[in-house]
Amino acid sequence: MREGGGDQPLRHPLPAMVRQHEHVRDVGEGRGVRHHAQERDLHSVLNFTRDVIASRQASSALRRGDFEVLEKSENVLAFLRDDGDESVLCVFNLGHGEAAYHAQGDWAVLQSLENASPSKAQLPLLSGYIARKIVR
Repeated sequence: MREGGGDQPLRHPLPAMVRQHEHVRDVGEGRGVRHHAQERDLHSVLNFTRDVIASRQASSALRRGDFEVLEKSENVLAFLRDDGDESVLCVFNLGHGEAAYHAQGDWAVLQSLENASPSKAQLPLLSGYIARKIVR
């Protein structure tokens, strides 16, 4: 790498799947969704990522809690973070179709992508949520 930012020609967007307006658009090399467009869209991947980072900073369980995988299948990844004071459930559908996941217990959603929720039996494609356990 050269000094002074000389590596600019090597900076290309990674191919990614971006969910927009009820359809999935393949974003290939050089055709990434512009930063300013994602800034304006409250449901963009950029803003979801920012919200997840803020949730992590505010949650002791997400920062320091024990990690337990609850499900790891072809499409669903579910894990629990628990530090004794707080339990946080993270569930993601990484597949290109709906997937089933049943969360045990009562959970308050901290972050949701594509309206995924522990109260719903099905996770929409390319969706997920982060939820805090409700203690009664």
